[in-house]
Amino acid sequence: MTGIRFHGHDALLTVTVDALAAPLLVRAQGPVPARPGERVGLSVTGRATLHPAP
Repeated sequence: MTGIRFHGHDALLTVTVDALAAPLLVRAQGPVPARPGERVGLSVTGRATLHPAP
């Protein structure tokens, strides 16, 4: 994870993935138990939406 911005009850994480040219922006609900610079794993439970970059 390279960045985090808090928006009240959720957070927007910037996550770099080795296989991708651009970072992912991930919206997470609840507390985020990681800090920028730490390695994180991602999983999806339930529905998710993907929006391609413009």
